[in-house]
Amino acid sequence: MSELCTIIGGRGYIGSALASFLRRRGCQVQVPGRDSPRLFDRDLGQVYYCAGYTGDFAADPSATIEAHAGLLSRLLKDGDFKHLVYLSSTRVYDQLEGGPIEEDAVFPVDPSEPRHLYDLSKLLGEWLCLNLAPDRSSIARLSCVYSDDLEVPAFLPLLVRRLTTYGVACIPSWPHAARDYVHMDDVCQALVAMAEQKASGIYNVASGENVSNLALSRRILETTGLEVTMSPPDAAPPPPPPQISVQRLRTRLGITPLSVMETLPDIIARHAPQEIRGAA
Repeated sequence: MSELCTIIGGRGYIGSALASFLRRRGCQVQVPGRDSPRLFDRDLGQVYYCAGYTGDFAADPSATIEAHAGLLSRLLKDGDFKHLVYLSSTRVYDQLEGGPIEEDAVFPVDPSEPRHLYDLSKLLGEWLCLNLAPDRSSIARLSCVYSDDLEVPAFLPLLVRRLTTYGVACIPSWPHAARDYVHMDDVCQALVAMAEQKASGIYNVASGENVSNLALSRRILETTGLEVTMSPPDAAPPPPPPQISVQRLRTRLGITPLSVMETLPDIIARHAPQEIRGAA
C-alpha cells in the first residue's frame, strides 16, 4: 500500500513541487485546505507543513501567526499523524554574522521591530514542534529555493525569464548582494529523508554557499554568453548574510546540495529559444 502523505499549504510553490515529487514516488498525497475539517477527523499519515507567509507577512500579522503557528499548534495537539515536518526559514539567521551558522545558534529578535514578526512566528512554530511533539516532528530551515519554474515571483526566475526572452538582463540590485540558493530537488529529498528517518530537531536545508550577484552574472556570461548587468537601488546595500552550515544535512540525511553556479546555466539553456542560444 502506498504511503499516505498530507501537505498543508500544498498549493504553494514548495508544497506543490513536493506533492509532485511524492506522487512520482508512488505516495498517496492529499492537499486539504487549512480550514478543512479533514485535518482533524482522519489519519493524515506523514504531514509536511508548508503553509506560510513570506513577502506579505507584515500586511496581515494575524494571518501570518495563524499560518506559522496557530494551525500547527492544533495539529500537534489533536491531529492524527505519523510524523510532521515543519518548514521554517534560514531568514531567522539574518541578524547574525559570519558563520557557518549551525542549527543550535542563538539569535536576537526585537518584538518592536515589524520585520521580526516573520522570525518570531516561525520560531514559535519551531518551539511548538520541539516542545509539543519532539519525537514526532522535525524542522527544516530553508534558504532561497529555486527550480525550473519560472513563474515564481522571485529573483532567480525573473533573471532567467529576462535572459531567455531578451538575451540580456538588467536587474535592480547590488553586485555584491549575496544569497544562499538551494535547489528544489534538494529540498524535496531532504524533507522526505527527514520524514522517513523520523528525524528530530532542526536541519538547515541550504547549499552552504553564499553566491553574489556579481559571481552569478560572471558565471552566466562564461557558460552561456548571455550578459547580466546591475542597476543598484539608491538605498544602502544589505549587510552580507551569514554562511549557513549544512553539515547536519550532509551527515545525517546524506544529501550533498547542488550549487547554483552549476545548475543555473543549465536552467537557462533549457528555457532559451534557439535564436538566443545560437547568438550566445
